[in-house]
Amino acid sequence: MLELDHVGFSYGKRLILDNASALFKEGSTTAIMGPSGSGKTTLLRLMDGSLQPDTGSVTIDGTNVNSIDRKKLLGSLCMRIFQDYRLIPYLDVRENIMLAFEATHKNLGQTKIKKTSRTENNTIDNLLEEVHLAGYANHLAGQLSGGEQQRVAIARAIAMKPRVILADEPTGALDEENTQAIATLLSDIAHKERSIVIIATHDATVAQHSDRIVRIQDHKLVEQ
Repeated sequence: MLELDHVGFSYGKRLILDNASALFKEGSTTAIMGPSGSGKTTLLRLMDGSLQPDTGSVTIDGTNVNSIDRKKLLGSLCMRIFQDYRLIPYLDVRENIMLAFEATHKNLGQTKIKKTSRTENNTIDNLLEEVHLAGYANHLAGQLSGGEQQRVAIARAIAMKPRVILADEPTGALDEENTQAIATLLSDIAHKERSIVIIATHDATVAQHSDRIVRIQDHKLVEQ
């Protein structure tokens, strides 16, 4: 369970959230909506501990996110998915997903990616099947379509089975068909893996595939 409890946050004199509270349960998807500049990305950054609230708290299973070790928080507990995919184009799909394993277990730095074990290969193959990319392991990431790259990014995000998945406009660069496919995939993952999936979006299609919609309105979080 992820909870925002009376959270307040400002950038200088610009108020973003004021006494905002919301509860996000496992096995569900929530679409965070609001006009441009309302604070959707800021809200996700508060959830993953990148920002600290001025007042109130953000907790996962009762533990303040700002008290959790960053490597643990952004590995086994919480993963981000971005609009621009953030894949390494000259690495193949398998190597991009391996980065999730490497980053979780040690500080990768500039170290060359190690040869994957049979277990890890099987895990990656299963992940690719789950995101409907079976057989794509050896394709270069930079040669994939936008929708395919986002599927790889999702596979990378769920590789370590995080409790929380935070997606920031994950369909912003995709056409309608791929938008619907990615929205359905994120919903399926939440229900199957019992993850907490929170999607900042302006897209009504994504919202329609979510279990609920929470809007940023008058600096509060209002369930629709």
